[in-house]
Amino acid sequence: MRKIALILLLAGSWAGAANFYVDGATGLDSNNGTTEALAKKTISGGLSAVSAAGAGTHTLFVKSGNYGGASYSLNSFPDATVLTIEGYVNTPGDGASADLGDSRPLLASTDAYRCLYRSSGTWAGSSLTLRNLRFAPTALSNQAIIRWGSTTDTGPDAPLTAEFCEFRVPATSNVGAISYRTVGSVTSTRAVTFRDCTIIGHAGAGPLIVLREVGAVTLHNVDVSGGTAADGHFVLLNDGTSLDVQDCDVGTIGGAFIHTPVPASVGLTSIILSRNSGTGTSFLHCQSATAGGNTLVVTDNTWTGNGYGISIGAPYTDAAITGFWRNAIITGNSMVRTGTASGHPLMVGLNVLGAEISGNRFQGLSDDDFGAVVKGSGIHFHHNYCWGRYALYVTSGTYNRFHHNSCYGTNGYAFVWAANENPTYHGGTGSNAVTNGTATVTVTGSDLSKVRVGDTLHIVGRTDGIDGTGFFAILAVDDSADTITVSPSPGTATGQTWYAYAPLPMDMIVVDNIFDASGGADAAVGAPDGMHNRIRMDNNLLVAGGSALASLRGAKADLAAVRATWGAAPWADSSPFNDDNSIAADPRFMGAATGNLALSRISPAIGAASDGSTIGAWQPVPMRRPQRIGF
Repeated sequence: MRKIALILLLAGSWAGAANFYVDGATGLDSNNGTTEALAKKTISGGLSAVSAAGAGTHTLFVKSGNYGGASYSLNSFPDATVLTIEGYVNTPGDGASADLGDSRPLLASTDAYRCLYRSSGTWAGSSLTLRNLRFAPTALSNQAIIRWGSTTDTGPDAPLTAEFCEFRVPATSNVGAISYRTVGSVTSTRAVTFRDCTIIGHAGAGPLIVLREVGAVTLHNVDVSGGTAADGHFVLLNDGTSLDVQDCDVGTIGGAFIHTPVPASVGLTSIILSRNSGTGTSFLHCQSATAGGNTLVVTDNTWTGNGYGISIGAPYTDAAITGFWRNAIITGNSMVRTGTASGHPLMVGLNVLGAEISGNRFQGLSDDDFGAVVKGSGIHFHHNYCWGRYALYVTSGTYNRFHHNSCYGTNGYAFVWAANENPTYHGGTGSNAVTNGTATVTVTGSDLSKVRVGDTLHIVGRTDGIDGTGFFAILAVDDSADTITVSPSPGTATGQTWYAYAPLPMDMIVVDNIFDASGGADAAVGAPDGMHNRIRMDNNLLVAGGSALASLRGAKADLAAVRATWGAAPWADSSPFNDDNSIAADPRFMGAATGNLALSRISPAIGAASDGSTIGAWQPVPMRRPQRIGF
């Protein structure tokens, strides 16, 4: 009796798993599709057979050939359906682990809205895997090849995987390979995975992969050609939990590699971008105050673009920061700006707390751009090449260390630290600012909802603030009373314009760097918004710009003047004085004007670092040509 029960139990478990077959050349839709000999003729016929089999783990094998039809719906499939649609050439299963290339089945649907879709129901406990298929719809209109979910439904809570697939976006559509659209909350079951796939766009194609309220996104070895229209992003991500993109080459596209709309409440907690390449606008654009986690790894990527290179975190405090990136790794990347759209090769936002940034090339534009912008805290920034109007721009942040970097300023400063200025996001300006001689500033009728404690108040025209400038530390904000409490106490004045900024960077170490302003910049280093004694600068190689060697409480022509400025009160307690061991000399870059910051053999930076190594971003010293000995 027990044996009979066991047999029945096993038979029940097998009943939910079956293989089905489609052969466009020899099949018939009147067949049941359960064997190769009884294969269905159309993919729609094959899907109908799978749906009729009920829940279970099913594989639909599709033999090489061309398949038409309108579109392929999965709406009728019950929950707990684990479905794989897999192409093959000779034997079912020969496409399980190898790319079949042009021998893959071609799905040339004629529907105007989608090729393959699931638009209703959560499809709980289910999943879809597409393997070794070519999608080439002929009449899509503003829709994606695969449409997962809808704008009026929570959409399928089911993982979607594509392997060894090709997606050809027709010229009639401005959306790409997949549109994953739901309106529910993010769930981890909505995972999207593309491996070893190709997406072929066109001159009018918009975003190639559109994802909204998904879980984990994994894109490995995905190559793109075409898709050069404006906003032709590789990935447009409205929200998700994690992003893992590796070994993808997108060629030249008209949008960003990874773009998250701003402003957006993005819930990302993990980002991994490694060994990707291409040309477009921005590489990683995620300026979110809500995203954050313990995994942020951006390594060995190569990008040329008219936008941001790597831009992660909130640039300003216009929105409450609730997410924080910790222990980030940004290494071995080349981010080069080529256009005039807004952006920087690197922007590390206020909510990045702890990062290793090393071995990168950040090249901006010569006339109006930054190389690297650092606003976060706990940043270890070393052995990087920075090039641009302001080669290395540090604002806000605490406990940052900058060493062994080569920075070439083209039209501003090679290195500058300043207040994080953006009046548009910080309460704006107002001629009704009143300073009453106490530590409280009354700004009647002003919106202070975006001003934060810890920011800096700038009162235009005042010179009795921090370090004799117009900046005052904000200690408290009362939006209902229209008051800001500041330190030090401002003098009496009325009717002055005010701005609220993030504060100056504090507790910063800057050693063993090259700061070269000989390309036409103002000075090698500058502090336009004030100095303080919570910065350690020494053993740097400085090259004067058009106006001075440094701009510290005014222009300083030489190192003697720089040292005297650091040695004056209130910084005399920072012994030894800053820049005591810095040098002023030509670093002998190989081609600084064109972005080549490698050092020649005769560079005075070689062996001059505080640890006996080379000042600036290290690179192998060119070997001399072997000399011929004898005749």
